[in-house]
Amino acid sequence: MLWVGDATHDIGFERDQRNNGVTHKIDPDIDLERDYVEKTLASTGLVTEISHFLPGNPMKEAKTATAAPSTPTARCSSLNSTNLLLLPDGRVLHLAGPSR
Repeated sequence: MLWVGDATHDIGFERDQRNNGVTHKIDPDIDLERDYVEKTLASTGLVTEISHFLPGNPMKEAKTATAAPSTPTARCSSLNSTNLLLLPDGRVLHLAGPSR
């Protein structure tokens, strides 16, 4: 398995409790963004399999950089495709099969 990344839904700006700077405020229901990314990638028709799993010793409670509570379900999504590449800027690249 290859871990590609994670996602949060930004809903504004807030003061960072760690350094008093300004940071992005994330939606405390982070599972909604995971589900959105999963559904968006699946809608391409290029995803061949979707499965879910719980990691060992999952995090059940967390705090954001602004000290807001976050309660993830800790469920991870695994999407398989032989011809998709997720780029660092969030775009999905469809890799064409071999030419004939």
